[in-house]
Amino acid sequence: MRIRDPISEVEEPFNMIPLTDMVFNLLIFFMAATTFTQVEREMGLSLPKASAFASMSAVPQQLVININAKGEPIVSRKTYELPGLEQLLRTTLKANPKAVIVV
Repeated sequence: MRIRDPISEVEEPFNMIPLTDMVFNLLIFFMAATTFTQVEREMGLSLPKASAFASMSAVPQQLVININAKGEPIVSRKTYELPGLEQLLRTTLKANPKAVIVV
């Protein structure tokens, strides 16, 4: 059995050289990335602009109608009969004539 000498076999401290190398590499990367961003900003490009923004609370632009295995139409987790579905389609198209209906 080997007898350990606590004085000569002290645990080595953590090697910090790979950590500092990684930090310097990240620093160089981010410095280069911010420089490229600045060059792109000063190029004078005319980027396309959005004509209208759709908010999350806005009325959806499309109406999705699902058909279950029984053949019943379901819209927004609600089952409709054919006259009720027809009324829903009429009110949707009256409110938004450009609405898209997906079946």
